[in-house]
Amino acid sequence: MAQQKKKTSSSSKAVKTASRSSASKNTARGQSKSPSKNISRTAAQTNSSRPRNEVYVQNSGDSLYDEILMIALIILSVIIMLSLCTPFMGVFGEYIDKLFKGLMGISAFVLPIFVSVFAVWWLLAKRRRFAAAKAIGIALFIVSFSAFFHLITEKGGSFNDIGFFKRISGFYKDATGVNGGVIGGIAGYYLHKFLGWGSYIVLAASMIIAVMLSTGKSLVTGIVSAIDYFDERKRVKEAELK
Repeated sequence: MAQQKKKTSSSSKAVKTASRSSASKNTARGQSKSPSKNISRTAAQTNSSRPRNEVYVQNSGDSLYDEILMIALIILSVIIMLSLCTPFMGVFGEYIDKLFKGLMGISAFVLPIFVSVFAVWWLLAKRRRFAAAKAIGIALFIVSFSAFFHLITEKGGSFNDIGFFKRISGFYKDATGVNGGVIGGIAGYYLHKFLGWGSYIVLAASMIIAVMLSTGKSLVTGIVSAIDYFDERKRVKEAELK
């Protein structure tokens, strides 16, 4: 009996020691996890203690800067268009006229319109989706349009190998409002050099893609919508005649 009591007491002591060790381990684990929990709680308290309108103030500040930039672009576009089309801008207008026509030819008239439309869209749109794609589409259209008119109006003199910088200088000096200027001259020259008449196909496709990017509209969807519209009008007229 004494031996059984000793065994029982020793087993109970072992159970107590095991429970104490497990409790100490759990306490240590809880202490090791508590700093991260405390940090997260502190961060949550900090975020909750911030003013609710702080995010709104930051967003409104960004939108204010965007609005100022877009209005400045609209004003600049109007100045460029007046300089290109009228003599009312003085010496500054003459310089702008020569610079933009020399750089992009006929696209000098297109660029202010596209930039103004983009700026107005930016100001009025609630969700400015694919803004980068629209900007890329505008740039692609400017280059393709200038190159296309360079190929149409060029008589062949610039396709001779006279050196790169001399060719650029010739494009700038000979630029008018009906050719491609420097940008169109370079793009059109190298496209014609490597593709020949295929350059017209490439440029036409580039302009179509550019319009799709800048407007965000599908060409196929637009054609189908136009066909449906004319069909509907035809049905209405037939119904009125009956």
